[in-house]
Amino acid sequence: MYLDFAADDAGFGGYIRLERSSFWAAVVGLAGHPLVALRDDDVPRGRGLDVRTDGLWASLTCEAPGEHWSAGMEAFAVGYDDPVDALGDERGDIVALGFDLEWERSTRGLWHVHGDVLVGDSRIAIDTVGSVGEAAVTGRVGQTAIATDDVIAIVAPDGLLAGGVASDGDVRVQLEPRWHAPVKSGSGLPRALCVLTSADHGAGVAWASAAVVNDPAAGT
Repeated sequence: MYLDFAADDAGFGGYIRLERSSFWAAVVGLAGHPLVALRDDDVPRGRGLDVRTDGLWASLTCEAPGEHWSAGMEAFAVGYDDPVDALGDERGDIVALGFDLEWERSTRGLWHVHGDVLVGDSRIAIDTVGSVGEAAVTGRVGQTAIATDDVIAIVAPDGLLAGGVASDGDVRVQLEPRWHAPVKSGSGLPRALCVLTSADHGAGVAWASAAVVNDPAAGT
């Protein structure tokens, strides 16, 4: 299961993901730490979509199918001064991270996200839009939801997402990373909160992951 949120200007955002035995969560855009994230690829599963382990409690609940999700989390995460470190030794400052959020279906495929994110001693009120269900790109252009696996992405030598293009039907957008949240899973997953631009559909924001990687040096 995947849930995310992002401010209209891509100045702040976050996500939570639970799949099989892997649990990931992150927030970006904070003063002091551009990335606060946690990753556990060997979590014991409780009933439903509940996780309880050392330093991590999370519960994802479908309140109404297709209409309403809630997410609660209390965890210890890592605060990174440089997001590249999340692909390396994953060393940083230990930071308390918590979610108390609701996702409610709004219009044109979008979700209204509201509640609180707790980072350290700070409580951040969230009232924005987000996505439910993961694709290589999940987000919005103007007031229209976009979710697509059709991505041509460029990854920099340091492993961060450098940009790319995504298509969802007649919507074609350029990806410009604003905040990086790479995940050290397998060979590493370039992931970022991006500003989207489209000639025909306006601007927007999205969480994006590199699905098809082109090597500029190879001329692809």
